[in-house]
Parts: sequence; structure tokens; C-alpha cells
Amino acid sequence: MLYGAGIAKLLALFAVVGLVASFHTIIVVIALATMVYQFQDPAYLKGVYAALAWYVAGLAYFALIGRPRLIASPEKRFALTQGQNVGHGP
Repeated sequence: MLYGAGIAKLLALFAVVGLVASFHTIIVVIALATMVYQFQDPAYLKGVYAALAWYVAGLAYFALIGRPRLIASPEKRFALTQGQNVGHGP
């Protein structure tokens, strides 16, 4: 009897996951359709290109300036030094 209850719970979980996946699929299709129509409308085209330029500028800023300034977390520092340098300093 417990085996049947486990199967029912598993099927219920799959039903919920399938429902969530179907909602995400619908959302992605709507988003893609919206983007296609925005690229076809000249009024939105400037805004889309401006947003794209802003995004690329942010990525370039992070790649050139932000990333080299990142510091390792204590966990990563511990893993990289294999526990040899267990201190409170940099």
C-alpha cells in the first residue's frame, strides 16, 4: 500500500512540475513575440538599441574594471590554500 502512495505523490509532483513548465513556456513564447514586434516597430527600435548598448557597456565595465577588483571569499581562500593559511588577514 505504501508503494502506491509513493507513486501517487510522485505523479502529483510531476503534474505540478509540468504545470509550472507549461506556464514558463507560455511566458517565453509571449516574450519572444513581444521582442519580434518591438524590432519591427521603428518607434521602439531606438529604445531597444539603447538598452542593448547600456547592457553591453555594463558588461564591458564589469569585465574591465569590476572583475579584477573582486576578492575571494573566505571559503574559496581556504580551498585554494588547502587550509594552510588560516588567518584573518588578506
